[in-house]
Amino acid sequence: GIPGVKVDGNDVLAVYDAVKKAVDRARNGGGPTLIEALTFRMGGHSTSDDPRRYIEASVMDEWAAKDPIARFRVYLEREGILHPGDADDIQEEFAAVMKEASEVAEGKARPALETIFSDTFKDMPEHLKAQRDWCISHYSSRDESVNEKGEFPL
Repeated sequence: GIPGVKVDGNDVLAVYDAVKKAVDRARNGGGPTLIEALTFRMGGHSTSDDPRRYIEASVMDEWAAKDPIARFRVYLEREGILHPGDADDIQEEFAAVMKEASEVAEGKARPALETIFSDTFKDMPEHLKAQRDWCISHYSSRDESVNEKGEFPL
């Protein structure tokens, strides 16, 4: 079997340590390591999913208190690595960078529908080639975006 390790997936340093050990082990010829990172998905599966419908508020509250970013921020501040206010400045800078990147991306043509398939597989299985062909044929007459020439660089 494959050796494995269980780690608190909400502890940035514990995850780093587990991954570093696994990488070192592999690089030294020890083979793969299975890392089981115990964590919790705080958001929905998609924008149409509302986890409040099936997850109790107390469970959400419990896991919110284990937020890995908040925990790591406390650690960095306690160790004097991150100074009060720096994290807020970093978040503001990041938000500005992301807003600008989003505006640039939204200003470009959407990728052609075919890229859902071509950008996912190096060697596409035959059954997906058939799905791709059907999808393009089906939506070509209904949606101009099928024929858009935007690119999504991979």
